[in-house]
Amino acid sequence: MTSSVQKRPVRVVRRDWWRAPTLLLAVWIVITVGGTRLVSGGHENLDVVTRERFLWPSLLAAVVVTVAVVLFGWRREVGLRRPGRGRSYLPALAAVGALALVVLGVTAAGFSDASVVLLVNVFIVAFSEELMFRGVVFRAASKRYGTWLAIPISAAVFGAVHLFEVFITGNVGGSVVQAVLATMAGLWYAALRARGGSVIPLVIIHALLAFSIGAGAGAGIEFLAVLVDLALLGYGAVLWSMLPRPTVRSRARPATA
Repeated sequence: MTSSVQKRPVRVVRRDWWRAPTLLLAVWIVITVGGTRLVSGGHENLDVVTRERFLWPSLLAAVVVTVAVVLFGWRREVGLRRPGRGRSYLPALAAVGALALVVLGVTAAGFSDASVVLLVNVFIVAFSEELMFRGVVFRAASKRYGTWLAIPISAAVFGAVHLFEVFITGNVGGSVVQAVLATMAGLWYAALRARGGSVIPLVIIHALLAFSIGAGAGAGIEFLAVLVDLALLGYGAVLWSMLPRPTVRSRARPATA
């Protein structure tokens, strides 16, 4: 007498799943960090650099990653597609949009030349970072470990890469702070990515938040961006908790006669 046992589909992962994403990440780091070092000239305050100089290294890095994504056929898998019908992005969009309006109102920044340069730069940086970390890195981690674990993994990688800022600014303490903040932001960015399936809204959210921080620097209202970031971290934690957690697979026992 035989019994039919329904087996769950097994996710097949190639052993070299990490090679192409890791190489692409290394190239991205070299272009972004090395190029930004040249642009900044070792200036310790990157906010000033972002408001005054065109960040071509981030644009070049974004182009390189985009070309690689197209060549490897990863376009949909990294989230370069229209968002799904879910509304997970809307609270984050509303929060950072309102923050940007408040910052512009308080600082009376308007759209000066510095504001235009800042806006262009933050959108370039946002696209480059979202495609690399919530796109390529998140895709690789989710294929190997599943979506639930891909969130903290991609956030940790995002935060660790910000430690390389020490080679740009020479400020060790500032780089560590940036790494911690980037890890926190990376958690809710990745949670939104997991729920919505697209990086396009994340580029807008990321850019508006960075614009608010840059425009509000020195005006004594940086705490507003920190509060929004913490609120969205909580929101991301809720979204993360709603995802199915990975289950521990048990070895099948041999059948007995």
